[in-house]
Amino acid sequence: MRALTYHGCHDVRVHSVPDPTILEDDHRRD
Repeated sequence: MRALTYHGCHDVRVHSVPDPTILEDDHRRD
């Protein structure tokens, strides 16, 4: 996936980063 990263005033870059993953499921079912 692509991500915008802020490196300072007038310096925003586009980088390729890994897709996000769910580390822990906090959804509780009653």
